[in-house]
Amino acid sequence: MPNSKRLVVATFSTPMADIPNLMLSSFDALVAASYWESTQTSSNDGAR
Repeated sequence: MPNSKRLVVATFSTPMADIPNLMLSSFDALVAASYWESTQTSSNDGAR
């Protein structure tokens, strides 16, 4: 997690053990496409 000491653990598994390199590439692509989006709330959010 950016700007923190937190970690994200991603675990992938597949029953397709016959093609491990292809599956590893696929899992790597999923992680590479991931990104962190900051959510900032103001003090007035939800207030009426």
